[in-house]
Amino acid sequence: MILKKILSAAGTAFVLSVVTSLISAAVNTDTDFWHSLIIMPIYLVFSAMFIFAVGLPVSVVSYFIVRNRGKSRRFLNFSIHVFSAAAAGFILSIGSLDGVLLTVFAGFLFFLFDEVLLYHRKHVPVRVTKWDGALGALVLIGIGIPIYLSLANSGGTEGEVETVDLSKPPVVSVVWKNSALGSIKPQYCKVESEACTKDMAPYYTDSLKGDVLDTYYSNTFTLSAANRVEEPEFEIYYLEGEEVKELRPVNGVYVVPLGLKDQVMKGNAIWKNEILTFEAAVNMIEASPAK
Repeated sequence: MILKKILSAAGTAFVLSVVTSLISAAVNTDTDFWHSLIIMPIYLVFSAMFIFAVGLPVSVVSYFIVRNRGKSRRFLNFSIHVFSAAAAGFILSIGSLDGVLLTVFAGFLFFLFDEVLLYHRKHVPVRVTKWDGALGALVLIGIGIPIYLSLANSGGTEGEVETVDLSKPPVVSVVWKNSALGSIKPQYCKVESEACTKDMAPYYTDSLKGDVLDTYYSNTFTLSAANRVEEPEFEIYYLEGEEVKELRPVNGVYVVPLGLKDQVMKGNAIWKNEILTFEAAVNMIEASPAK
């Protein structure tokens, strides 16, 4: 019995590490699929530690409780494995839903190995009962756990992940009056390049061309980024007299100070390893439409 319990624990730890690696590959956009599989031994170590420290003792105790229970044995065995795994997951993960789901899935796997290795040949199959029906429903829930976990983790970024192409530069939009300015002249670089620096040099201009941010109509704008999962840190610089100042947002909205001269503001969208610089021409005439 003990040997078969150990085999069940080993099989559970292995399958759990494979499933965890696949989930990690599915929801983690910063690493590729093969990298997630390469680190599977790490998942295997942690899975084995949990299964042998918690799952194996519970399963051994379960054997002595259910071995002579007749028709109710299978359902009782399932309940002990799954509910004890849920309790352990709740305690170890401090109530985290993901942690509880993962440990419940581990308990379900242990139950399956237990049934196949320890009980499959010892009990003659019986007709389907209401308990078997209930068990079948719980089995379907157990199979759905890793799928639900994957969807829960990817959650709100699902749409973003589908449209992100890391081989292409990110996209930044300057949104003024519900429309994106079309001539912001984006320049992209990677931080690893020595020439990759922020643009903090706004300048005055007497000739406003293309789309301009016209303060006659509105002196507020917002910024947005696309083609990256993470949001960048934005920096906007403008001129007040001869002094360069940084324009900071208020609740996500940038308000251009009135009373300045026509100028081209400079902006930077900064990620961990990337910078995208851009600019926005600003018409500061308050008494008439843009030139």
